[in-house]
Amino acid sequence: MSKPYPFAHKARKRFGQNFLTDQNIINRIVTSINAKPSDRLIEIGPGQGAITQQLIQACPQLQVIELDRDLIPILLAQFAKYPEFAIHQQDALRFDFETLMIGEQPLRIVGNLPYNISLKLLIKWIYSDPWPPFYDQMILMFQKEVAERIVATSNNKKYGRISILTDARLDVKFHFNISKKEFNPEPKVDSSVLSFTPKKNTNFKLKDLNILSDLTKIIFNTKRKMISKTLKKILNEKELKIIDFNNIKNLRPENLDFSFYYKLVDLIKSRIKIKSLSFMRGRTFINKFLIIDEALSTGDAKFKEKSLNRVKELRSDDRALILVSHAMQTVRETCNDVAWLHKGKLIQRGEPNAVIDAYQEFLHLGKSAVIDEDF
Repeated sequence: MSKPYPFAHKARKRFGQNFLTDQNIINRIVTSINAKPSDRLIEIGPGQGAITQQLIQACPQLQVIELDRDLIPILLAQFAKYPEFAIHQQDALRFDFETLMIGEQPLRIVGNLPYNISLKLLIKWIYSDPWPPFYDQMILMFQKEVAERIVATSNNKKYGRISILTDARLDVKFHFNISKKEFNPEPKVDSSVLSFTPKKNTNFKLKDLNILSDLTKIIFNTKRKMISKTLKKILNEKELKIIDFNNIKNLRPENLDFSFYYKLVDLIKSRIKIKSLSFMRGRTFINKFLIIDEALSTGDAKFKEKSLNRVKELRSDDRALILVSHAMQTVRETCNDVAWLHKGKLIQRGEPNAVIDAYQEFLHLGKSAVIDEDF
């Protein structure tokens, strides 16, 4: 087994560092990436540069994201002869990758990701908005068990929420597995290399993805049970007929393919009439709940009046309305039960006027008409 690292650096557990040591595996990864000089190529977690040293030969303008500051001088020394090479000493979860774009050219993102951020990054990028996103391909390494969940399809025990959310927006390809023995230090689990390509013609907008996320969370929380009870809580009689309920009622969530869940999203969209709520920032939930978070605190007077009238209409429907607001007059006019929260703790709950008066007294403001206004 060859050692591809010319510099000594002790892997740090807090950064989730496990360095590849097998040159054959490194070569396979580089071959899968197939970097070209024109690529806007970004590597996450270059470590000591085992993969980097081959990528940069094909793509001299390579950019890398590395959190461990002790690795920065090692990488700079190793690739000093490449003037376009750049290192960004940042947390990949917080880094704004769009700043690395040149014009409209999308990014290609590659990396041996630490296990503790790999799935978080994938989910973040699935939720990219607008779509198509800032990247046109990702080739990433995951814990094998996580990779199996990502690529799983129906009638597979690994199939679940992440499988469905990924398929809604990305085409996924499995490349190969990597034994834990090929890393130093040796992790507890094997790894897998996957590639992702955005679906250019997907109809899944961000609001659709939010509904899909809510639906799958509810349904897969009862994964071991038949789906019938859950669907009856979500759908009305007409909708149950549309999905051919009698033929699927004895199935479990993992037995239903991607298209079934996308059909559920269409049904929910139709019922809640999302377009009529598009002027609000509040998020619509599927189980006859509506949460509106500070939606009435933006816009001009006409916008606020329109929003307030719509809220009053929704309040009369057969659903629970939860309004999050600092606009006291709106709360007085709209709500029949108020909870006052301070630094995450419940201070008081009850009749709106009593709670609001106590809140304003707490602020030493009294019953000021100015404070009651919606800003």
